[in-house]
Amino acid sequence: ICIMFGTIALAIFFSILRIKDEVNNIFGREVRHIVENAQTGRNLARTLAEANLVVSTFYGRPEFLETNGENLLLETNALMAKNTDMSLKESMGKFKKNIQSVLEQCAATNLGRQQIKAIQQKINDITAALGETVSNKIIDLMMEGEDVSTLERLPLVIFGYNEILLRVGLRFNELGLEYFKLPIKEQDHPMLTLLDDMLMRVRPIGAYDPDIAKYGGQITAHIQEYKKNILQFHRTAEELRKRLDQMDKEKEALLILMEETDRESAKKTEQGMEFLTEQIYQKAKMGGAATFLVTLTLVILTSLLGRS
Repeated sequence: ICIMFGTIALAIFFSILRIKDEVNNIFGREVRHIVENAQTGRNLARTLAEANLVVSTFYGRPEFLETNGENLLLETNALMAKNTDMSLKESMGKFKKNIQSVLEQCAATNLGRQQIKAIQQKINDITAALGETVSNKIIDLMMEGEDVSTLERLPLVIFGYNEILLRVGLRFNELGLEYFKLPIKEQDHPMLTLLDDMLMRVRPIGAYDPDIAKYGGQITAHIQEYKKNILQFHRTAEELRKRLDQMDKEKEALLILMEETDRESAKKTEQGMEFLTEQIYQKAKMGGAATFLVTLTLVILTSLLGRS
């Protein structure tokens, strides 16, 4: 009888050990996967927030873009290195390439903005030099007793140039980047129309003596360059919008993939729980049957011994 009880106890003990191993096999990998996904989700949320911050505040801040863009790529690389899920790693790799593409276009956008500011400054410098030349010319002619009535109108004309340039610069700042992301509409363009007006006002400068006329040619050439830069800036900003849209799609795909991975892990865990419950139930039935047989044997032997 003692041997039979010992055998039952050992059987139950080893059944429990087996169930423990099955628990580790069933749940260990999935639990680790869920924990890893949770940590990845937190890190990914931080990376996405950083990406949104950079692409929404980079305009006109090249140093900020360079520093934070590099940090963003480093964070993305670290996130990929820590993740073991190949599907997520592949999706993160696509997202990283897209971020890099967006950052490059952000840099091109800032460069285009700097070029527009630079060409406007060049025109300002030329009109200032023109004004100084006209003033000196008027003084020289007055000292020589010459008629300066024609030249006396030029300072007012130059003032008109500066006023137009100021309005163009203000309009550029007011429109902001979002306007330039839209398709180009050259007709009635709020900046191009002002520059065309300035071109018409500059043409009469060519009728003056060479010392003054040369500035008219320079201003005309730089206005044409200004217009080209504006059109190019439209194309650059529109390309940025396309890349940002693609980044949003990649981000959405990555988030959906993470949700699917979490659901799959939860499903496998639930299936494992059902399997484990069935195993425990079967072991319990086996243990109960064995206990019943031992008890029945014990009753019979006790009865026989009593009769004896």
